[in-house]
Amino acid sequence: MQHLLTLNLTIWSEGGREIVSAKKSDVKFIITDNPVTLYNAACPPEVPTCRYPNEPSVQWNGTQTIFPLDAEHCLILSHLDYAKQTEGVDLLAERQNARNFGKSLARTDVWIRSRALSRDQVLAINYLLKSRACKHVAAPVEDWLYPEREYAGDWGQIGEVLLPPADELWHFGGEMFVGYEDGSTLYQDPYGVLQAVMSI
Repeated sequence: MQHLLTLNLTIWSEGGREIVSAKKSDVKFIITDNPVTLYNAACPPEVPTCRYPNEPSVQWNGTQTIFPLDAEHCLILSHLDYAKQTEGVDLLAERQNARNFGKSLARTDVWIRSRALSRDQVLAINYLLKSRACKHVAAPVEDWLYPEREYAGDWGQIGEVLLPPADELWHFGGEMFVGYEDGSTLYQDPYGVLQAVMSI
């Protein structure tokens, strides 16, 4: 997991970050032996390029990262282009300026924490988590281990559950200016591209 963090930290930090809650649902989040789970609506598990151990690329527009923090909370990371405008976005194309190990500036004090999911929404996420598991799943209640018995949607509909609230995405992305004591200024665009360094 530490390797995944090091590899993908730049891309993850430049996206939208949401922690959803299962407090209003009688079913809670399960955990699996593939805890950092990648989801892309265009990559159902039966597609060879996305069948375990293969996964959709973190760098693709439509790929979201899901990580259950505990039974009550789940972290969802989304690329901003996809979260802000799902229509017309190529889910399998690389996000703008997608890169590993790159330097970037990002706010780390902003998290979306307003959503308490319904039972059906938690089942959808559990169905995703189990679909991407290698072999093992765990939960304190045995019935929670079988979301496929109750989840009635298809693979693409899981993406609707994972989308963050559009009216809270303004916290993320945007342009950044940094001024230094020597009078120079660093400018970064919403995709982590350094556009200019100027001296005053």
